[in-house]
Amino acid sequence: MHAAWVYENLATLKVQIVNASIGTTANHATQAECDQAHPALLKAIDNLVKAGVTVFVASGNGGLSNRLPAPACISGGHIVVGATYDSSIGKQPEGNYATFAARWAGFGRCADATTAFDQIACFTNSTPRVDIVAPGAQILSDSLRNRTEVYMGTSQASGVAAGVGALMLQCNPKLTPAEVKQHMQGSGPKILDPKNNLMFPSLRAFEAVTAACPEFLPGGPGATVDAGAGDPDTDDPGTDDDADGRVDAGTTSKPTLRDAGKTAVRDAGKKPTTADDTDESEDDEAAPGSGHGSDESSDDDELPVSAKREGGCSTGNRAPGPLDLSVLLAFVAVPLVSRRRRRVSRAD
Repeated sequence: MHAAWVYENLATLKVQIVNASIGTTANHATQAECDQAHPALLKAIDNLVKAGVTVFVASGNGGLSNRLPAPACISGGHIVVGATYDSSIGKQPEGNYATFAARWAGFGRCADATTAFDQIACFTNSTPRVDIVAPGAQILSDSLRNRTEVYMGTSQASGVAAGVGALMLQCNPKLTPAEVKQHMQGSGPKILDPKNNLMFPSLRAFEAVTAACPEFLPGGPGATVDAGAGDPDTDDPGTDDDADGRVDAGTTSKPTLRDAGKTAVRDAGKKPTTADDTDESEDDEAAPGSGHGSDESSDDDELPVSAKREGGCSTGNRAPGPLDLSVLLAFVAVPLVSRRRRRVSRAD
């Protein structure tokens, strides 16, 4: 088991972040039921968290309102992540598909007639066990062989959260998994999931990182000011309220996240592939989306497409830049339902 191997090699690997974008086909209503069904997985992840490793887990794409797959459903200190849309991208799934399940096996039997920034994707499994929601539809990021690809699913949301967690630990390596979770849950507004009327904290990267590392904020502990510039004016515009010889430019405001722009994606064909099944885990990546946590299954297929990002940028599922003290490790699991890709043009 991958989690057990990571734990056994922590002294060498020095891993601080684990992203588990995997899940079982079986779904469980309670943590006790889940723990009893998956004792080895429970022990492996519990060992990592107790050793100080922050573990992120995808909630799954079955569109369930009262059940989760493992490892999302097991008890412990790991962080369970659901998916939101990162922008308005129109009806989902695209095309003449009535539901996500009709488009991709393993996804929920639901559809989103409209989409918007911070809207929870209907395919997201959600129960009170889900800790946060994060951008997961649709996510443009780097891929193998110098490519970029667009995916959607809770795997992408979990990867985005893991990347933010890595940034938090890079500037504050003493954070415990519980503190990472606390800062993330307090970083953004709570978002309603209409299928069960539960509210979930929506992750905001800037706020989470600065909560963990307040010295990054202007005027925060340890912050420095240009000796020749003086204190910035933040009073009434057009006046010199603080008598420092400068006319105030107006009140400055804290930067906020905005709609990342619309992604236009066009199907260019469908190429079936095959994948070996396992009895325990799956890779929740898809293009866009990937099934995990559903009671359905089908053959894999690979979907080459062309994609265009119009305006702004989209948060990807890898941490930007090299990490000095944080190591991101994504579980590499054989897909249990499906792995689909939307390939786009080579990166320049």
